[in-house]
Amino acid sequence: MNTDEIRVDTLQRIIDLLQAEEYTVVLDLGRGTLPLQWRTHALCDWVIIVTSNEQKSRELANIALNSLPNYGVDQRSLLLVFNDVNNAKPKDISADLVRPPDVFIQHHPDLQELPTPSPVTRLWALITSTKPKKTPA
Repeated sequence: MNTDEIRVDTLQRIIDLLQAEEYTVVLDLGRGTLPLQWRTHALCDWVIIVTSNEQKSRELANIALNSLPNYGVDQRSLLLVFNDVNNAKPKDISADLVRPPDVFIQHHPDLQELPTPSPVTRLWALITSTKPKKTPA
């Protein structure tokens, strides 16, 4: 589906309905900056920004980290995940990022081979153990 075809008001209603029924809603809004303007992020308890070693990925992560608070997203609800897709294991994974990642995930071709405890487990623990406090609008 082309992002131009998405009706933001419909997406917001769907999120509202699912959250009212206490579903966990996960949206993959892609790498572009267009979804930043949809204002759906402010409806979410958590916003996970995934980045990698790729320069463009880091640039887009920085745009999201800097821009989302301007769209009503609480800084405390932003989680930055570094996905090491190249298994480069860089010395400083925070280079060129506006803040250090909350979770570092090494590349594994098979999720069953992730170390224990898995970085995905850490991410899930962050999401489920605390709910960020929404600041009044």
